[in-house]
Amino acid sequence: MKRIQRIIAALLCCCLLFGCSGAPASSVAADSSSGTAQAETEAGPVSFPLSETAEFNIGTIVMDGAPSNAECKFWLKREKETNVHVEWEETLFSAWTTKKAAVLSAGDLPDAFILRGLVTDEEVASYGAAGTFIKLQDYITPEIMPNLAGYLEEHPDWKTAITAPDGNIYSLPSIDATAYTADSIPYVNKDWAAQVMQDLDLTQPMDLETFEALLTAFKNSDPNGNGKADEIPWSVGGNGVDFLRWSGSFGIFDSYSAPNNTSHLYLDGDTVKYAPMQEGYKEFVKWLNGLWSKGLIDVEAFTQDSATLSAKQIDPERILGYMYCWRNSAWALSDDDDTYVVTPPLDTGISDPTWINVSDVTFNRGTVMLTSECEDPELLLSWIDLCYEPYNSLQLNTAQFDGEHIKKNDDGTFTQLRAIDWNLPDESTFMPNNYAKIYILTPETFAKQDVKPPVYIQKHPIDEMMSEYYSDTLSLLPTSIWLTEEDGKQVAIYRTDLDAYILDCFARWVTTGGIDEEWDAYVTKLSEMGADDLVNLYQSYYDAL
Repeated sequence: MKRIQRIIAALLCCCLLFGCSGAPASSVAADSSSGTAQAETEAGPVSFPLSETAEFNIGTIVMDGAPSNAECKFWLKREKETNVHVEWEETLFSAWTTKKAAVLSAGDLPDAFILRGLVTDEEVASYGAAGTFIKLQDYITPEIMPNLAGYLEEHPDWKTAITAPDGNIYSLPSIDATAYTADSIPYVNKDWAAQVMQDLDLTQPMDLETFEALLTAFKNSDPNGNGKADEIPWSVGGNGVDFLRWSGSFGIFDSYSAPNNTSHLYLDGDTVKYAPMQEGYKEFVKWLNGLWSKGLIDVEAFTQDSATLSAKQIDPERILGYMYCWRNSAWALSDDDDTYVVTPPLDTGISDPTWINVSDVTFNRGTVMLTSECEDPELLLSWIDLCYEPYNSLQLNTAQFDGEHIKKNDDGTFTQLRAIDWNLPDESTFMPNNYAKIYILTPETFAKQDVKPPVYIQKHPIDEMMSEYYSDTLSLLPTSIWLTEEDGKQVAIYRTDLDAYILDCFARWVTTGGIDEEWDAYVTKLSEMGADDLVNLYQSYYDAL
């Protein structure tokens, strides 16, 4: 990209109104309609809008069937306000896994990548050390990136978390500090339950005997009343690994089904453990096999894709009794549909009823990376910092577009103009898709909106309910753990074989049994394949935090 002529002004630019308590000290007053402003501080390197158009190439992801970022009204509005034009180099989400290495290693790189959640820590560190991704720490200043710099000053742990093991910052994050903590949760068909077990209190954890009796009644009592044996007592997706969400009640915390934590590793107090090697894992698998052998689990649980599971969840005949979903929208057939209710985790007698707390997974470290091809990092990073402005971050996180779904008031509060309706043909053109978003959303900013989006209206009460069942000792590994390039490569080698072997055994044992007979040899093989080395490595990183 050609280096452009810029105005050297006595105004610090890109600094936008935070207008809320807890905002970084570097924030300044912003225009209430657009969320952009000029800062009243000493001279800075950039002043928006530019006197001449600047152009950058940015590589990113577009969801299959979704509009291009070139059509996104949020980006088009930023271009109008800044005079910065972006040529988007897009890869389809469905092709990303196979094309990632080629895209990141291409000879003709874009100026930057926006790849929220789609590059690993090890890839960021590796490409950074090789010079493909440039060092960013010297640009995160109140003059160049006032919004991000302010947040990192207020939250030094965030700065630590985005700093690679070699001491450099090669990527910028997206952070939702208001996010859900329970991830997907258990739902039960309350109408079926009322028919088959009238005295059952769905607000209390069921013991395993009661739960099996409930599933059995779902299977045999025709609770949907259509005269067909089409009821599915319990179903999950994710090739069966989503069963692992229930592992907490067996005294383990298998994180393989948790977002961004697919390692099977967890913390028991301050001790790193490998879930598939624990006795609680064996008991968990034996219990699942017992339910499977009695026909109480969906026969497609290990083979169906998300579309197949979704079709079952919204089947108007109501064929599912017990399942997990992220929120009501996964199964609701109308706004007032209350067929399913959230139910607590199970009481196994092995451990307290426990559900996995995933509060740390909404810290996406590798969101923005600048490449060695970028000739003007200061300008591009100043432009990127606009996304970290609170009002812009609120829009990006919640998919609400200024003037269409939401507006900013003179007193710094936000008013919802209309709810998002994804059935409208143009609704998906307002904001970037999830993998092209850059934001930091804090509770202080979010509290300023009068009407919360439906996802928050539904999820936060659920979080409050499920928080009663978060363990005081069992937890996911913190996202602040960042392996060196060398260790990351070794972990990848270990995990390639370990994960495949563990998932193969898991599916076989749940569907056909045999875990007791094979357990000792299985644990020995895991050790030989590097499981103990993984535990020791992560323990050393955790101890060093």
